[in-house]
Amino acid sequence: TELKDDIADATTSAGTFTLIAVDGMSLEAGDVSGDPEDEVIIPINISDISAAFDSDAFGFTLKYDSNVLSFVSVEKTGTLVEPFTMVNGSENTPGEVKVSGAYFGGKATINNGLFVNIKVKVKADATVNTSLELDDLKDDIANATTADGTFTLTGEPSDIEISSLDQTNGPETGDTLVTITGSNFVVGTAATVKFGANDATEVNVVSVTQITCKSPAGTGTVDVTVSQNDLTSNAVQFTYDPVSIDMKLKAGEVSGESETEVIIPINISNVAAAFESDAFGFTLQYDSNVLSFVSVDKMGTLVEPFTMVNGSENTPGEVKVSGAFFGGKATINNGVLVNIKVLVKADATEDTSLILKDLKDDIADAETENSTFELISDEVPMVYPDNVEDEVGSSIAIPILITNVVNAFESDAFGFTLKFDSNILSFVSVDKMGTQVENFTMVNGSENEPGEVKISGAYFGGKATINNGLLVHVNMQGKISGQTALKLIDFKDDIEIVATKDGLCKITGDVQYHSADYNPQDNRINLSELLRVIQIYNFTGTYYCKEGSEDGYMPGYGEDKDCGFHSSDYAHTFDTPRVAGPIQKDPDWTIDHSELQRMIQLYNMGCYQYDASTEDHFKPVECD
Repeated sequence: TELKDDIADATTSAGTFTLIAVDGMSLEAGDVSGDPEDEVIIPINISDISAAFDSDAFGFTLKYDSNVLSFVSVEKTGTLVEPFTMVNGSENTPGEVKVSGAYFGGKATINNGLFVNIKVKVKADATVNTSLELDDLKDDIANATTADGTFTLTGEPSDIEISSLDQTNGPETGDTLVTITGSNFVVGTAATVKFGANDATEVNVVSVTQITCKSPAGTGTVDVTVSQNDLTSNAVQFTYDPVSIDMKLKAGEVSGESETEVIIPINISNVAAAFESDAFGFTLQYDSNVLSFVSVDKMGTLVEPFTMVNGSENTPGEVKVSGAFFGGKATINNGVLVNIKVLVKADATEDTSLILKDLKDDIADAETENSTFELISDEVPMVYPDNVEDEVGSSIAIPILITNVVNAFESDAFGFTLKFDSNILSFVSVDKMGTQVENFTMVNGSENEPGEVKISGAYFGGKATINNGLLVHVNMQGKISGQTALKLIDFKDDIEIVATKDGLCKITGDVQYHSADYNPQDNRINLSELLRVIQIYNFTGTYYCKEGSEDGYMPGYGEDKDCGFHSSDYAHTFDTPRVAGPIQKDPDWTIDHSELQRMIQLYNMGCYQYDASTEDHFKPVECD
């Protein structure tokens, strides 16, 4: 439109731009069959091409069972790559044929049809079928999806046989990984593995001689069999070991002042394998001149799902605790079984032992260990962590408080160690701002051992006044849901003689993973996961939702945007020499260079954690 000057009087006609969409194409190995010693042609077909495109290079790998087939040649005659200057194949690794082609000085038009043929020979001693898998696509077909084919050996299938199991026993709860060694297993064909009358899980036919699976739950000694193609193997035996109940029940070491309420955690440990429970009972004994019973609290403990958990102090100094799950069972593992709240009596003058006895029902066989309640005297200051609660991924400031200070004192040095469960929390930093040690020259923290942060402070050339209040903040981040005791030990310097008591940190919510962390989800970015993001970036950076793909996304242009943005596609600012000042970018279904650099940063660090305060809500951390 709007022709001007010397072409102002020209007539016009409209043209058309055709978008060539090659990202949706599929490369497929055809299904074929043959007898031993036959030569067989495996067609490699290409489909789902919306518009033909020109190609001068391609590459892929065809994988099969080398006990069944061997490579002969690549045939380009009558295929889409017939004009190519060179089309080669090589089987350097048995069962893997690397195929590549190049067109020197020109290009061939590729559309839907027969892409290339691969000739193989069926081995004389072949006894089973094999899958035909396409992998490592390169150059002009790098973005194609793949579909496996199957080679079927004609004739009657051979009898399958089990020769051995690498694990002949396991716990009654099941989930033991078992490798079955035998003969004539059929790769690419579903197999059923039975342990007695129960089906195994995660069955994988690895090769003609090996199957892996996980045992189901069971009891006693059972027969293990494999069934495929209407054939069932001989039986070998597997024995279920009874759940070992070497567990220990112990009340937590606690302390408190007179007229305060204290939580006594009842911990269960040494549980070799988690077990199901619908009833338990025990008695907690202590000095009734020191403590009195308040309540039993099941929230956040292993027996939280129980229908009823009660406690009663019919005899002073003896709390009978019992629980029942009507119509179901709860899984019991190592952790806090239940919490008991007690009141420290106003006239208490000494410590008391905490003794567990009269264990019943599902914990009847557990061993017990005594612990101690320590009475905190008003004559010395008390330093302790306050109770906190937050969500997974949140930044958590744990206040370290100091109380019972009768007369303020001057301090130029202090130190202590904070202990916690490193599976629940990760240490971030120590913060002195707004605390009583804000004026200290140096306040540091270091986690030399997982779950133990050594905190120290020094005032060079002066002293700070310490009174009742906030001593210091310890910043943490919640890793997974659960709860952990917060315990202070190893007090030093100006707080060497103090009392203490435990705090409690509860973390709720679910673990939040990065979109790139999918194989497996383990809070670390491996090389293949990084390469997947680079693949999206290289394809103009655009992507869309693709159900059934390895990570739920697909490089290229697509209409499906229902799955939500990729974690690498986030709101951020960046500078460019083409404009003055920074540019603000919101998530836009495109992964740009700075977002890719952030992904590489996560990969280089090894691990990551969810952190809502960062630009992409994740932060790189060193792996434990």
